[in-house]
Amino acid sequence: MTNDKSDWIEMPDFEFFKEEEKTPTKHTSFLLGAGFSVNHGYPTASELNSQIQNINPDNYSINSEGNLFNLPATVDDPNWFYADAKNKFFIKELIALFLKENKVFDYEEFYDFLVNPKLAKREDFKKIANEFREKFNINQDENSLEYNDRRLIDTTIKLINQLIQVLLVDKHGQNFHKPIHQMKPLPSEYTGFLQFLEQTGKTSIVHIHTLNHDILFETFNHTDWINGELSTGFEELGSKFYARMQDNIMIRLSCFTNRYDTRYRLYKLHGSIDQFPFRHQDGSPKEYIKIKKGVNISNLYKEVQKGDGEFNYENDFTNYYADFLSGTSSKILRYNDEGYYKKVFNHFKSNLTKSDRLIIVGYGCRDSKINEFILNNFDFRNKETVIIDPYPSDKVVAFANKLGAKLIKQTPDKSLIDKI
Repeated sequence: MTNDKSDWIEMPDFEFFKEEEKTPTKHTSFLLGAGFSVNHGYPTASELNSQIQNINPDNYSINSEGNLFNLPATVDDPNWFYADAKNKFFIKELIALFLKENKVFDYEEFYDFLVNPKLAKREDFKKIANEFREKFNINQDENSLEYNDRRLIDTTIKLINQLIQVLLVDKHGQNFHKPIHQMKPLPSEYTGFLQFLEQTGKTSIVHIHTLNHDILFETFNHTDWINGELSTGFEELGSKFYARMQDNIMIRLSCFTNRYDTRYRLYKLHGSIDQFPFRHQDGSPKEYIKIKKGVNISNLYKEVQKGDGEFNYENDFTNYYADFLSGTSSKILRYNDEGYYKKVFNHFKSNLTKSDRLIIVGYGCRDSKINEFILNNFDFRNKETVIIDPYPSDKVVAFANKLGAKLIKQTPDKSLIDKI
């Protein structure tokens, strides 16, 4: 054969034979609650309540940056010390005070109890605060006693948020997951759900709204069912945000762009354990970023260009815990926060309006504002609504009746095809 092009064999363009993939015109909305993650060993709300109520402070410690950790402590951490760890014991005092006026412990109601500004002015609170300071010989400074009381509460709020994050782990004791691709037809705790999700995605844009702080659903992007077609509104490509790792290596982090352009779209309505606000030193609006496993949250940076054209790194060291919402009423106040929450809730309302059906999985129907969004934005009288819950509570049954929803009593591993 010569190099003459007339001797070449022209191969057919196989792209021509591919079935044209059309963008779906339908929309389907999902709403996931804490019950969805139970199949992978995450705690239920009642289990989390019990763990927090019965916390043993001796099982945790606080480093000099104010971060809470499980014991045993990392011995090679130069910032580790126990002198300030006494503050963690005040959680028990406040839980006891909360239970004097509440028969049952609920960590979300407890959070509302803590953030209420009237708490620091209560005589029963002042009494236990003074006893606590005397017990641990905590010196008063030049600030007012009320400020010291409020500081005890603020410290507890920081610790309770960190405690939720520490306790929110799966059956392997993990809250961050390695991106291992799961192939069909390997069995999974979510096989039935993922099969249905894949089938739905053939004809619909699928909007998955979750109230969960865990990052379980993100792992489904590394499966044959979703296969990389999940967008979260965060993007790493082009991001100017970094984390400084060991040996001063900088790794790029994803930042919130509010872009959802794939077949499957995930909206974390109540935030996430890997999500943090980045606060700028010049006071400009905060931006939201996602961290990766092993990142020290004090080592978050943004690449900024100075007036002379040189680049510099701006550090935000103000974070103590991930940005997720807690409290029954406190979290509602943040639904209109600029930067992230207002935008994802605008998506939630818009997606409900344009969706042909709504499928609710593992949601206890206790969030009055979420229920209100559904009732006001989804045409449940004329469109299909399905609630999936293996053990529906009275609240779930009542909400299902209000929506005229079909109630399916099964776990996410069971097949949903032909049932919806």
